[in-house]
Amino acid sequence: MKRWSLGGAVALLLTCTSALAQDRIVVLGDSVMTWNALRRGAVADVLARTLDRPVENRAVSGARFSHDTGIARLFGLDIRTQFDFAPTEWVVMTGGANDLRAECGCVSCSETLDGLISADGRTGEVPEFVARVAASGARIVWVLYYDSPEGPPTPFTACRGAFDELDARLDRLARIVPALTLADAGPLIDPATAADYAPDRIHPSVDASRRIGRLVAGIIAASP
Repeated sequence: MKRWSLGGAVALLLTCTSALAQDRIVVLGDSVMTWNALRRGAVADVLARTLDRPVENRAVSGARFSHDTGIARLFGLDIRTQFDFAPTEWVVMTGGANDLRAECGCVSCSETLDGLISADGRTGEVPEFVARVAASGARIVWVLYYDSPEGPPTPFTACRGAFDELDARLDRLARIVPALTLADAGPLIDPATAADYAPDRIHPSVDASRRIGRLVAGIIAASP
């Protein structure tokens, strides 16, 4: 008769936990990550098909990176609450657009930007969260936002300067956090090409979501 010792059980549990971590990919963020889900064309869907791995999409449309009200946190509208810190190999995420639009209208956003991430990329709510995710053993792919389309302004057209500054600060953060990789969606979506956008002219088209998903999948597949 085979007998299990406590040590053997613990070793098995650790092995299973490690295997789960190696298989787990979690997507966090706002509507950029959820868009086209009804057509099985969201970024997470593309990741799952391209990598042939299960992907959990925990992103919530309308979520801010930082939204401290109780009900917002309860429903995942604070991106930081979307992650459970269970063993995970990859966290794919974006965030900040809804913070900038809601809190400062994407103009005169120094205070909001500084709260998210300092100019040197070392302090703020984003670096704090990234550090916690990295400390859990996960690697992170942060998807940078794309520009609004040409033509009549959208609710996010005024955000371009703020997005550029956010990108620059995230780049500084990525230089000091080895677990963080940036995936730039900007070159994948042409502001002069209406077909790159959903009919609302804000979110990605199915093809654009596919490009973003494949970009992220390539980063994950190429990582040792």
